[in-house]
Amino acid sequence: MKVLHILKSPPDEKMRKLFEKISKDTVVSVVELYDENLDWQALVNDMLEHDQIVCWE
Repeated sequence: MKVLHILKSPPDEKMRKLFEKISKDTVVSVVELYDENLDWQALVNDMLEHDQIVCWE
């Protein structure tokens, strides 16, 4: 299973631990929305290529 994690802000320690637990045994990609150089077209392509998307505050 391919999972895309979309991060709205940098993760804190609690979020990192949860992230690691739910990412076990999966292929993980991460997109950081707070990145000034975010390629929006690549994000749309990633969303279409992954089986599951998890959005984080």
